[in-house]
Amino acid sequence: MLTLLEPDLELWERFQRGLPVAAGPELEPVLSRWSRARALGASSGRPGAALDDRGLSARWERVGPLLSRAEAMVAEASAILARRGFALILADADGVVGTNPTLGVQATTTACGADSVAPTITALVPSRNAILSGADTVKVQVWDAGALAAANPVVGQVDGTGSAGFTLVFAANASYSCGPSCAVYQYALPAQTVGAHYLALRATDAAGNVSVVTIPFRAAAAASGSGTLLRRTHGSQLCLDCHNLQTHSSQYTSTTYGNWALDCQTCHTPHTTTNIYLVRATIETPSSGTRPVDFRNTTGVAAYSYATPQASGSGVNVCEVCHTRTKNADASPRARNNAATDWGKHYTGSCTGCHPHGKGFAGSGESEGAAACSTCHRWWRPPEAT
Repeated sequence: MLTLLEPDLELWERFQRGLPVAAGPELEPVLSRWSRARALGASSGRPGAALDDRGLSARWERVGPLLSRAEAMVAEASAILARRGFALILADADGVVGTNPTLGVQATTTACGADSVAPTITALVPSRNAILSGADTVKVQVWDAGALAAANPVVGQVDGTGSAGFTLVFAANASYSCGPSCAVYQYALPAQTVGAHYLALRATDAAGNVSVVTIPFRAAAAASGSGTLLRRTHGSQLCLDCHNLQTHSSQYTSTTYGNWALDCQTCHTPHTTTNIYLVRATIETPSSGTRPVDFRNTTGVAAYSYATPQASGSGVNVCEVCHTRTKNADASPRARNNAATDWGKHYTGSCTGCHPHGKGFAGSGESEGAAACSTCHRWWRPPEAT
């Protein structure tokens, strides 16, 4: 079903019923788009009824095989859009979205059960839009909360040749250790024709859940280099071989929102930034476009720091530019780019005191969402009776 998501449903429904619609110049592009959508049979976009477990299971049984067959086509479409500055996000009729925010498309193909989350894929080499000069070794870090498939858990293809085209079998590299149920997989990629290309990678876990991600890159003539004088291909492995830090991903935080991963170079750049910690001046966010960042201090909730002090909901600081669903214990918004935060409900000191980079910014300690209680609260007990 094609669903049109418009903020003004009343106006859309008037249009659908053929009632008069005031059409100023600013509405002409909208009405033109609506005309095309109506010709394709679009609905008003109202959410359907909630599904129980049995209904969800039945839906996966119907949709799962279709997604499995279509994953290569979707990956190819995602890569084409990425090269033009767009992101492809898939949602069902109830608005449930399944994506890998920075790399491509995730499809979970099994019926509902104990394990319904697909593996997390983090690109190590190359990074997005890197230049490959001649043959190179592609490396990705793959993790699953359960276990990866026993046979060929990671496969790939170049430039999309359909679901049957995932013929590049990646092998585990035992020299890397990334934790339980995790391994680094690599493939010796031969030199490609000069120009734009993309890698489509597919990871499968033991339960049959599948992730597909895409990495656009450019191929240059052999031995011509990338123009950066690096002895290594541009990628996060260049960072991680020296810095013992975990990237921000579902592997190190949780799979509450499915699988997702940000590599080092999503947030950092070695050049052309005045921000501390080499944080980029602009960050390509998972779902909010490219946003500016001004990061000058580590105070916490303060100007030019981790989070915006005023309850503006602008989300311009480094910990907010990507977040759209983070929340306090009472489910109220916290540190988002799309909603105001009541900072009276949360600690306002340095974010990394509770969410260290060394743990992928996951909360740690006695409480599930922060550090040990004694970090902020003085230990006390009543005097013993005499």
